[in-house]
Amino acid sequence: VLREKAEMLLWTGDLVNALRGDSTTFERELTAWRDAMKSLYDHGVLVLPVRGNHEFVGYDPNDSNHPEITIPRAEDIWNKVFSDRYALPTNGPDGEKNLSFYCVRNSVLIIGLDQYKNRHSVNQPWLDQVLKDNKRPFIFVYGHEPAFMAGNHKDEDVLAAEPSKRNVMWKSLIGAGARVYFCGHDHFYDHMKVVHANGDPGPEMHQFTAGTAGAPFYTGGPY
Repeated sequence: VLREKAEMLLWTGDLVNALRGDSTTFERELTAWRDAMKSLYDHGVLVLPVRGNHEFVGYDPNDSNHPEITIPRAEDIWNKVFSDRYALPTNGPDGEKNLSFYCVRNSVLIIGLDQYKNRHSVNQPWLDQVLKDNKRPFIFVYGHEPAFMAGNHKDEDVLAAEPSKRNVMWKSLIGAGARVYFCGHDHFYDHMKVVHANGDPGPEMHQFTAGTAGAPFYTGGPY
């Protein structure tokens, strides 16, 4: 990142993996991730992570059904670790400060979306207002969950679980001039081009899945 002389680093969630939902382990791991980025903070690079499901719940690796185990005080721990010089922009909606945010740099608008305060959805009124008030030729929006299923996570575990809300979000991005949405959740790389299925295809929107952590090999499901 430093060699590229980047001004900012966007991270699409899943910073850590607190097995069994242990809050002490979660705080230790989250602090370790932040400290691993110290050279970026020290050089003035804006580090902008959003939460993934692994910053919200844990899993028991010995249970093949992978039931979710809520991490106690997960949001409080996130806000504690990302505070002071490590704090995220405080311009998010009420109830989502330090979780959702936006940043304007010259001709670029960056919007980070939390999708766990309200599972599988975003704060649409806030997003609409940010897009209206900060018109820029380049708009980069990102969250953890794909808007459209990209691999192993089925529709019920991505934004497609709430298809009407997903569609409203997607149309708002297109209307504002955005042409790309970054996400994670599946731990591989995927590039999906999305247009209307019927009639005028409309502008191309591109969904880039850039899973930011390691994972074992697994088989993707049918779309």
